[in-house]
This record gives sequence, C-alpha cells and structure tokens, in this order.
Amino acid sequence: MKKPMSKTELVDKLVEIVETGGAGNLAPKKIVKTIIDRLPKLIATQIRKREKFTLPGVAIFTKKVKPAVKAKSKKVRNPATNEMVWQKPRPAMTQVKMRVAKPLKDGVMGG
Repeated sequence: MKKPMSKTELVDKLVEIVETGGAGNLAPKKIVKTIIDRLPKLIATQIRKREKFTLPGVAIFTKKVKPAVKAKSKKVRNPATNEMVWQKPRPAMTQVKMRVAKPLKDGVMGG
C-alpha cells in the first residue's frame, strides 16, 4: 500500500494543476499552502454557524449533537464478562460527521 500524499506533495500537485491549466502564475506555492492551512478552520467555523459545510465534489461535513446520558438510565452488557451493568453518565457532546460526495465516490468506484 502506498503512503498517503504529504501536505507538501499536495501543495506541489495543486500548484502544478493550476499552472498547467493555462492560468499562468496565478497560484504561487505560498497562496496554495495558505489555503490548505486555513481550510480546516473555515470548515469548523461554517459547521458551527450553519450545521453543514459542503466541499463541492469532495465531501459533506455535518454537525451531530449527542444528548447527555444520565447515570443509571440504562443497563448495558459488558462485552468482556457478559455481565449487565449500568451505563456510566456522559455529558452532551457535538460530533462532526463527514460523508463522501457523489462525484468523488463515483471517481473512486469507477461508476
């Protein structure tokens, strides 16, 4: 299995794609690197504000709020001992879910 593309390799590849696309020197390496560095913060900000962020053709990010669980609200099975125990209390939490967009999925799956 090949190693995943590093950040530097990604920046180089994006600069190469933009430059060979007839755009001239429109996207120097510094600008592309800045965009990649700031993308996670942009996604987090938009999810916080709007509950959803779409990176067109790549992924859809959504926010899911899981409610708090009170102590002794439910019995669950301990998989190691098969014993029924009370579920431990847990505070409410927010999770970020990511779904692959259809164009990327079709490109990878060949469909």
